[in-house]
Amino acid sequence: MKKVTEAQMTEEAEVSIQYRFLEARRSASTIPEEVVKCPVSMYLGEAIRTTPENAFLPFTVALEGKPGIVSFRIKGEVFVKGPSQTVQRLVLPINGRPPRVWSQVYRDILGVASKLAEHLNVTIPSELCLNES
Repeated sequence: MKKVTEAQMTEEAEVSIQYRFLEARRSASTIPEEVVKCPVSMYLGEAIRTTPENAFLPFTVALEGKPGIVSFRIKGEVFVKGPSQTVQRLVLPINGRPPRVWSQVYRDILGVASKLAEHLNVTIPSELCLNES
């Protein structure tokens, strides 16, 4: 599956997200009407700069609903285009922290997961916690 989010301008740079793989699974068992907890495991790959003004980062996300009700797998790339120094500030980690573009990718992915959950008739929390492992 291929989906590109609307490009957003951030710090004079254009950021767009392209989804290559979306998978949503729900167990066949019935569950009470309650919110399913979904820890998130996210891998954001190293930035690949095709030119000083362009970069992309691959990502893979796994959301595993507890207790075993639903799971999501999402893969794709985030593309950043803009002035060289701005692109660098957005895609490179600083002081051991994730790249600044990470938060935008994370928010977008949560929106996608919420839509997938709606189709499966499952409610996931609006604020998902990160799986630190």
